[in-house]
This record gives sequence, C-alpha cells and structure tokens, in this order.
Amino acid sequence: LRRALAIATLNALTETLWLRDGPPAGVELREGDAFEALSIAPGQMVALVGAFPPYMRELRRRQQPFKVLELDPTTLKPEELPYYVPGERAAEVIPRADVFITTGTALLNGTLDGLLQLLRPSTEAAVIGPTATLLAEPYARRGVTVGGGTRVRAPDELLELLAEGGSGYHFFGKTVERVTLRMRPAA
Repeated sequence: LRRALAIATLNALTETLWLRDGPPAGVELREGDAFEALSIAPGQMVALVGAFPPYMRELRRRQQPFKVLELDPTTLKPEELPYYVPGERAAEVIPRADVFITTGTALLNGTLDGLLQLLRPSTEAAVIGPTATLLAEPYARRGVTVGGGTRVRAPDELLELLAEGGSGYHFFGKTVERVTLRMRPAA
C-alpha cells in the first residue's frame, strides 16, 4: 500500500512538472499505446512480464515468438499456456529476449530493478501501464527504451466513470490519454 501511494504521488508530481515544463527532454513523445513504439522484428524473442491479454493477442497474431513470465498461470487462457513460464524463471528468459515488456506493476511489487538488470544492452525494453510514471530519465538510466503511461485529462469525469465501475474501455481516449515516451539514445 505504501509503495502504491508513493507511485501515485510521484505520478501526480510528474503531471505537475509536465504542466509546468512540458514533456521530459531527450524523448520522442507519442500518443497511443506503447506497444506501437516498440521495434519488434519478425522472429525476435519477446519476454512479457505478466499476462497482458492485448499484447499476447497481438504477438500471437504476428506469430512472434514470446514467453509470458507470470506468477499465476490461472490468469492465462488455454491457448496462451504454451507461452507460459513461471515468474521465478525470469533469469533464464529475460537475458535471451530481444524485446522486454513489463507493466508498472513491477514498480509496485519491487521487482523492476532486478528484472531490468537481467537485460542485455541491446534489448528493446518497455515499462507500460497506468502505474508507469512518465519520468524518462530514471528509466533510461536502467536501459528502458520505451515508457508508456497515462495522463488524466478530465479528473471529475474519470472519478465518475470509476465510481460506476468503468474500465479502460470506458475512459481511454475520453478522460484519460495514453502517452508513450521513446527514449533517444545518448549521443
């Protein structure tokens, strides 16, 4: 709970900086889902931390080789189970990946730094989701090439939608926008 509160506070402070100073320097700012900003060549191995259905569907559609590191295999559908690897085997999977994708949940559970330390220097790496803070520099220092988060555009409307049981389908593009930061390589 403390970590979640700290991340929420950091996200609020980051939004304040964005409103005052604009987006962070040294990034290419894109609208939309961070998945689209990733450079994934056919045949490259993707390591996905957590069962993230939209990405798994797209990777299967592309016939892209991938592994899903997941703590709870019951979150996977039968057609997704061939891609499943227990989360405790991350040290075997991540160093072999050409592309690494994790959600901001790795920030919440304290595993992000350990996962990023397993990356090869050439790996395309993304941290995505509403808990992924839109501060580029701390991610870039750790080898992350794409950060994808959200910005709330209409807080009162969002709170009303959430109180009514709304989900991302109800507020993305309306009260919340997806923002992607593509880190530029150091010169």
